[in-house]
Amino acid sequence: MDKKEFLKIIKQRRVVRKFDRNKGVPKDALDRMLEAAIWAPLSIYHPQEWKFIVLEGQKRDNAVEIITQDHTILKYIRFMYEQTSIGHGEKWKKMAEYFGHSLGDAPVLIVCLVRFDPHIHQFGHNLGAAWCASENLMLQAETEGLNTGIISMASPRIQHELIDLLEFNSDEWAVAYIINVGYGLKIPPPVEREKEGVIIFQN
Repeated sequence: MDKKEFLKIIKQRRVVRKFDRNKGVPKDALDRMLEAAIWAPLSIYHPQEWKFIVLEGQKRDNAVEIITQDHTILKYIRFMYEQTSIGHGEKWKKMAEYFGHSLGDAPVLIVCLVRFDPHIHQFGHNLGAAWCASENLMLQAETEGLNTGIISMASPRIQHELIDLLEFNSDEWAVAYIINVGYGLKIPPPVEREKEGVIIFQN
């Protein structure tokens, strides 16, 4: 792949909030996305202390029912849009509410669990490794012609219910994030990045 082509893929990736529920995700594409995630950088303390749980069909619907009880998701989506030049007005408010009640109708959810560690520094490494994996997964999805969105949850109660649904121990695992996967019905425009965030020292 050309170097500029790879940079183009990075720049065109978007967090999508509205999907075609009736158009499934090809299994071979999903397999490559998960393989890309596995090859992300690992934590130095506990290599690969995360799990990716792929949910489709009824299991996906059960998870959405649990997740959408967390009203912080709707607040987060509204805040995110309102902080950009594109997120004002009734249209964006309705889009936030739609996503907050249905998770955008994405046909596939990927729940990332990380093993809880009482040592905050080590737990931070586990979370960092999981978030690195999310970028790999989302970029591979872009090359597959798929779209993704990502959310996290603040409510401990909702986290526990979701982990129990997935048949893991909520005392040992925490939800890092949830990725929606599918074919987007609406691709948002890019949000401008600030190059002032990059500082270079040269001799």
